Amino acid sequence: MMPSPTALICWSGPFDPLEIKNAYLNLVKLGAITRRYSVNHYGLSSSPLQGGLPTDRLVAEWWLKSKRVLNLLERSQPLKFTIEKKIHVPGEIYSWKASDADRAKAAEVQKRNRTEFLSSFRDGLSVLSYERDDRGNGEFQLGRWDENLSYASSGNEGKL
Repeated sequence: MMPSPTALICWSGPFDPLEIKNAYLNLVKLGAITRRYSVNHYGLSSSPLQGGLPTDRLVAEWWLKSKRVLNLLERSQPLKFTIEKKIHVPGEIYSWKASDADRAKAAEVQKRNRTEFLSSFRDGLSVLSYERDDRGNGEFQLGRWDENLSYASSGNEGKL
């Protein structure tokens, strides 16, 4: 049973904004949104998946009774919104992270995107969708989330 009409699930492991497949799953398939960015969330990591980069993460919020999620469940289509900003992730990001010669390119993308996400969230934008092109490039799509549901009002404040 849902504890409130705005029941919220926040992933205990936020997702890497450089991982294109995770972004698509969380935002498009499950209908999560994100309004928070955690810089170097787990600290330094020797994982080859990180490629020696900081462990930056986007925090996924899955509002189970939001219009956004209910529309996906009932109609299998996302709600329309006005895209106010796009943040790009090149499809080569995986090979760049894995290559000593190209790792600096991945680090530059991470640094640029970190700045863009933090600025956008301060301006009240939310990540509401994600698209990939046929070459594997990804694009976070940001806009205004109009449902006025807040993390603090869910009774989960401080529980991440």
